[in-house]
Amino acid sequence: MSQQYDVKEQGKEDGEAMLEDLARTAARQNSMTSFKVLSHGSKLYRVAPGWEGSMIKNDINVRCVKDLRAFEGAVRDPDLVTIYIPIDVAVSEQKIEQICHRYGITKTIYKEVAE
Repeated sequence: MSQQYDVKEQGKEDGEAMLEDLARTAARQNSMTSFKVLSHGSKLYRVAPGWEGSMIKNDINVRCVKDLRAFEGAVRDPDLVTIYIPIDVAVSEQKIEQICHRYGITKTIYKEVAE
């Protein structure tokens, strides 16, 4: 039995996916104006709360951490590349640097900060 596809519906879904990818890319690029290079090539980007942060933390390839222990676990994970720290999570930049130095795995870290 053959299946029928609604070309218009599929095109709409493809278009929405492309727009979401574009928005995620724009959010990352906007946040790249302020960053700090950490141990072993990791980079810490500061992100203001808003649409950019939402787009980054909701990316399926980004782990959003809820506390210091979760952040350390994310840094230890060799398969994970990108970490997001929401503004309400108490992880200081000093702790971020210490943990990155301890594990020596290159990460991209986004920390949400007040403007």
